[in-house]
Amino acid sequence: MGKYCVGSRVEIVGHEYGFWNSYFAVTILRDDCIKFLVRYEKLKDDEGRKLQEEVGLEYIRPYPPKIPYKIQELDDVVAFDGCGWWRGTVIHANEEELQVNFDYVTDPDEQQITYKRKLVKIHQECYILRAASAWIHLKVDP
Repeated sequence: MGKYCVGSRVEIVGHEYGFWNSYFAVTILRDDCIKFLVRYEKLKDDEGRKLQEEVGLEYIRPYPPKIPYKIQELDDVVAFDGCGWWRGTVIHANEEELQVNFDYVTDPDEQQITYKRKLVKIHQECYILRAASAWIHLKVDP
């Protein structure tokens, strides 16, 4: 059995072409010791239903905690766009908005996007050792 319980809210790390550098909130529906059946919170299938997918443990991480931090220029962030969180770097910041650069995007019209601050949070990496996990982020306001 995996360390995540059925009914848990977790994140899936984007693992297919076009979804790299992304994170999606999901609920675990089933754990069969090899794969997890998950239901995405926002991502939908062709019929408009919440997408369900079987994924391996290597693509699952705990849902990240909220961090009290005012994002600034050059911060490593994730921006909510569409149905998931996409990793980028802040290139311009003001009190209301943040311009985020996605250097892995090839379409110049989609490489730099401006978001309201509430749609952007500091990027965090999760390191899992045995039954415990630790979140690492680069900056936190004092």
